[in-house]
Amino acid sequence: MDDFAPPAYDVTEDQAGPARTAAVLALVGLGLQSTACCSSILGIGAGTVLGGIALFMARGVLLHEPEGEARAYANVAWWAGAFSAAWGAFVTVAIMAYVALYVVMIAVIVVSGN
Repeated sequence: MDDFAPPAYDVTEDQAGPARTAAVLALVGLGLQSTACCSSILGIGAGTVLGGIALFMARGVLLHEPEGEARAYANVAWWAGAFSAAWGAFVTVAIMAYVALYVVMIAVIVVSGN
Protein backbone atom coordinates (compact mmCIF):
# COMPACT_ATOMS: atom_id res chain seq x y z
CA MET A 1 0.00 0.00 0.00
CA ASP A 2 1.23 3.44 -0.90
CA ASP A 3 1.72 5.69 2.14
CA PHE A 4 0.84 8.77 0.12
CA ALA A 5 -2.31 7.43 -1.51
CA PRO A 6 -5.49 9.41 -0.85
CA PRO A 7 -8.02 7.77 1.46
CA ALA A 8 -10.77 5.73 -0.15
CA TYR A 9 -14.22 7.31 0.11
CA ASP A 10 -17.06 8.46 -2.10
CA VAL A 11 -15.49 11.37 -3.93
CA THR A 12 -18.62 12.86 -5.42
CA GLU A 13 -20.51 13.19 -2.15
CA ASP A 14 -17.64 13.96 0.22
CA GLN A 15 -15.85 16.48 -1.99
CA ALA A 16 -18.71 18.56 -3.38
CA GLY A 17 -18.95 20.61 -0.18
CA PRO A 18 -15.23 21.50 0.14
CA ALA A 19 -15.04 22.19 -3.60
CA ARG A 20 -18.01 24.57 -3.39
CA THR A 21 -16.49 26.28 -0.34
CA ALA A 22 -13.17 26.67 -2.16
CA ALA A 23 -14.91 28.20 -5.17
CA VAL A 24 -16.78 30.69 -2.97
CA LEU A 25 -13.56 31.66 -1.16
CA ALA A 26 -11.75 32.19 -4.46
CA LEU A 27 -14.53 34.33 -5.90
CA VAL A 28 -14.84 36.37 -2.70
CA GLY A 29 -11.06 36.90 -2.85
CA LEU A 30 -11.33 38.18 -6.40
CA GLY A 31 -14.20 40.45 -5.38
CA LEU A 32 -12.23 41.90 -2.49
CA GLN A 33 -9.29 42.61 -4.75
CA SER A 34 -11.52 44.20 -7.38
CA THR A 35 -12.96 46.66 -4.88
CA ALA A 36 -9.73 47.35 -2.97
CA CYS A 37 -8.89 50.39 -5.08
CA CYS A 38 -12.22 51.98 -4.17
CA SER A 39 -12.53 51.07 -0.52
CA SER A 40 -9.53 49.82 1.42
CA ILE A 41 -6.14 48.42 0.56
CA LEU A 42 -6.83 45.64 3.10
CA GLY A 43 -8.91 43.93 0.41
CA ILE A 44 -5.71 43.07 -1.46
CA GLY A 45 -4.27 41.23 1.53
CA ALA A 46 -7.52 39.50 2.40
CA GLY A 47 -8.10 38.53 -1.24
CA THR A 48 -4.60 37.11 -1.51
CA VAL A 49 -5.07 34.99 1.60
CA LEU A 50 -8.50 33.77 0.50
CA GLY A 51 -7.15 32.96 -2.96
CA GLY A 52 -4.31 30.95 -1.46
CA ILE A 53 -6.65 29.04 0.83
CA ALA A 54 -9.00 28.31 -2.08
CA LEU A 55 -6.08 27.18 -4.24
CA PHE A 56 -4.93 24.62 -1.69
CA MET A 57 -8.47 23.45 -0.93
CA ALA A 58 -9.13 22.93 -4.64
CA ARG A 59 -5.83 21.11 -5.04
CA GLY A 60 -6.85 18.72 -2.27
CA VAL A 61 -10.17 18.03 -3.98
CA LEU A 62 -8.61 17.56 -7.42
CA LEU A 63 -6.11 15.01 -6.08
CA HIS A 64 -9.02 12.58 -5.67
CA GLU A 65 -10.09 13.05 -9.32
CA PRO A 66 -13.75 13.92 -8.65
CA GLU A 67 -16.45 13.98 -11.28
CA GLY A 68 -19.41 16.21 -11.97
CA GLU A 69 -20.22 19.09 -9.67
CA ALA A 70 -17.22 18.61 -7.39
CA ARG A 71 -14.80 18.75 -10.34
CA ALA A 72 -16.45 21.85 -11.78
CA TYR A 73 -16.30 23.72 -8.47
CA ALA A 74 -12.74 22.55 -7.83
CA ASN A 75 -11.60 23.78 -11.26
CA VAL A 76 -13.22 27.17 -10.69
CA ALA A 77 -11.62 27.38 -7.26
CA TRP A 78 -8.19 26.39 -8.57
CA TRP A 79 -8.10 28.91 -11.40
CA ALA A 80 -9.76 31.77 -9.50
CA GLY A 81 -7.64 31.07 -6.41
CA ALA A 82 -4.45 31.01 -8.45
CA PHE A 83 -5.33 34.27 -10.17
CA SER A 84 -6.37 35.90 -6.90
CA ALA A 85 -3.17 34.87 -5.12
CA ALA A 86 -0.94 35.85 -8.05
CA TRP A 87 -2.65 39.21 -8.55
CA GLY A 88 -2.47 39.99 -4.85
CA ALA A 89 1.22 39.14 -4.76
CA PHE A 90 1.87 41.31 -7.83
CA VAL A 91 0.01 44.30 -6.38
CA THR A 92 1.78 43.90 -3.04
CA VAL A 93 5.19 43.87 -4.72
CA ALA A 94 4.22 46.88 -6.85
CA ILE A 95 3.13 48.86 -3.77
CA MET A 96 6.34 47.93 -1.96
CA ALA A 97 8.42 49.03 -4.97
CA TYR A 98 6.51 52.33 -5.10
CA VAL A 99 7.15 53.00 -1.41
CA ALA A 100 10.81 51.98 -1.77
CA LEU A 101 11.22 54.45 -4.64
CA TYR A 102 9.99 57.30 -2.47
CA VAL A 103 12.20 56.24 0.44
CA VAL A 104 15.22 56.31 -1.88
CA MET A 105 14.20 59.71 -3.28
CA ILE A 106 13.85 61.21 0.20
CA ALA A 107 17.17 59.69 1.27
CA VAL A 108 18.91 61.21 -1.76
CA ILE A 109 17.40 64.62 -1.03
CA VAL A 110 18.41 64.47 2.63
CA VAL A 111 21.95 63.30 1.88
CA SER A 112 22.51 65.87 -0.85
CA GLY A 113 21.37 68.66 1.47
CA ASN A 114 18.89 70.29 -0.91
